[in-house]
Amino acid sequence: MKRVSMVILDGDLPVATEEMGRYGVVHLINIEEIGDWATGLDWKEADEMSSAYDSYRRRMQAVMQNLAIEGVAVREELNLIAPKMVASRVAERLLVIEAKVKRVVDREQRLQEEARRLDLLGEQLELLAPLGIDVAELRGLSFLYFVSVLVPTENLDRLRGSLARTPNVILPVKRKDDRSLVLAFSMRKDAEVLERALRSAYAQHQDIPEELVGTPVQALCQIRTRRMALARRNEEIEKSKQALAIEYRDELLRMHGQLTVNGVVVDAWRHFGATHETRLVSGWLPAKGESEFLAALSRVVGGRVVVHTEEPLSPTASHRSPALPVPTRLDNPALMKPFETLVKTYGIPNYREIDPTPLAGLLFVLMFGMMFGDVGQGAILALGGLLLAKEAVIKGNSALGWMLFDCGLTAVIFGFLYGSVFLLEEMIPALWFQPIRNAEFFISLAIVFGVAVNSLGLTINVVDAVWNRDYPRLFLDRNGLAGIWFYWGAVFVATQFITGRGVALPVVAALLGLPLLLIFAHDPLTHMLKDNGTMRAFADPLLLFQSGIEVFDAAIRYMTNTLSYIRVAAFAISHAGMGLMVIAFAAMVHQAPLAEPVVYAIGNVFVIALEGLVVAIQALRLDYYEFFTKFFKGDGIAYHPFVIPRIPGSIKNTSGSIKK
Repeated sequence: MKRVSMVILDGDLPVATEEMGRYGVVHLINIEEIGDWATGLDWKEADEMSSAYDSYRRRMQAVMQNLAIEGVAVREELNLIAPKMVASRVAERLLVIEAKVKRVVDREQRLQEEARRLDLLGEQLELLAPLGIDVAELRGLSFLYFVSVLVPTENLDRLRGSLARTPNVILPVKRKDDRSLVLAFSMRKDAEVLERALRSAYAQHQDIPEELVGTPVQALCQIRTRRMALARRNEEIEKSKQALAIEYRDELLRMHGQLTVNGVVVDAWRHFGATHETRLVSGWLPAKGESEFLAALSRVVGGRVVVHTEEPLSPTASHRSPALPVPTRLDNPALMKPFETLVKTYGIPNYREIDPTPLAGLLFVLMFGMMFGDVGQGAILALGGLLLAKEAVIKGNSALGWMLFDCGLTAVIFGFLYGSVFLLEEMIPALWFQPIRNAEFFISLAIVFGVAVNSLGLTINVVDAVWNRDYPRLFLDRNGLAGIWFYWGAVFVATQFITGRGVALPVVAALLGLPLLLIFAHDPLTHMLKDNGTMRAFADPLLLFQSGIEVFDAAIRYMTNTLSYIRVAAFAISHAGMGLMVIAFAAMVHQAPLAEPVVYAIGNVFVIALEGLVVAIQALRLDYYEFFTKFFKGDGIAYHPFVIPRIPGSIKNTSGSIKK
């Protein structure tokens, strides 16, 4: 990456921004982040335009949603970079279109509200139909007081409690959303008590309107007639909306496309600095392709641009003075690209640390295959992964598909080594060994594998420390040379004791005691270097206690990190064990027609789904907690270059040429 600063004339900004967005290589930096010297250069007008564009987009989306307009416009000048002009056009036309749409939508909402009211009336009249009395009599009962109300469902108990001392009938008819339609009766003399209780429960009256006359059955007929009239009016409204959609579809889609493109531009402009006549652009761009981009930018603005590029601060300089974080662009071979997802889930590599993607991907696939070795089931996983990768089944999971495909192929390879095909271990000979019959050997092998992976992680940390000239981390860190010294010393001592050879005490002290002493000195020495060489850190009891805990934790963690790899053998053995269980279940029902193959097939599906998921989680855990923790910080920021979205179709740019 290189840091780039560009000063562009205000009049050249649209074409310069378009060229920048077309190349899509500049990771923009906010003007307030580049230093105190840029104080006061923030571009307030860009912030105002961004807020205006947000408002226009929301309003445009509402109009298009009301008119059921979808799709993409194919129009010339759709990608025109002219935020002020586009905003002016949209503001003018959107007011006109919104007014017309609003009139239709308001009518539609009134009809919908009326329809809901009539539906509620119909429901309460259906309950009253068996009474056969005139609805006008319900409004003028001599001894009873009757009301129909909508009550928040959660307040029904409060309503009943308020009327506990008053004769009443509270009859919930129907629940609608979070409210209930209730028919309430009380004595006429208790009408005021009932009304007070209804008000305290936040009830809304839904009384039978006076225009409904006759019996409840007759009133229902009147309601149905009104509903039919509402349906006809609603059809007219739909036709009006369709007419508006036809009239304004192309214009709205064109404006929506222009808002999308120019909105991205305005959001980018918020990063820029501004003077009366110029704009300051600061960002990061890859060194590869730098000259091509800058030459193209100079060409479109007629050479009216001042450009300054510089390398990121060196590791030693970054410790002395604050530096802007350099974004990380992961650049891996096509085979490793899908596994970038695994790394990004843990964290983004910072600019000065090694990208673990290739090793993490290789280890993940290898451990998955070791734990899930089966020719048939691995082939099923590989086929499923290939379908996902080609997006033949589900869209948007290509990376996951390729990872699953690689895991499936590795499982097939280990299936041949283990002699396992769809959980059967007698169908083909094992090219290496069968896990369940060689458990002790496999566990030993898994521990050796763990030692190798841990050593690889420690080695990467040493290389990373050398690269960054971080000498305390290189020599004294528990994952540096002192850690390697202790770890390999511990492996040697453990091997000697296991084989019965023993180790002399001075050798143990040299192999284990000295590196732990160096690890103990890491924090005090680091503080001493920061404190101009004074020895006060070695007299700080809290710091010394912390260093002691660090040493103890390092010793324990090395052991647990190594033993964690036993799970590789354990899950491979359990995979074979589950196979025996499935085969046994199938054999138990062999007398029933087709029962044995059905149980055998279901068992395989169960193992593929359940154990495949569990094994993937275990492989990921070993990657994250046993491997990454040795060297990977993951505190970087992702590289997000400024890119202008291109709308499909024939697009005319600001220079007048046609682009496809």
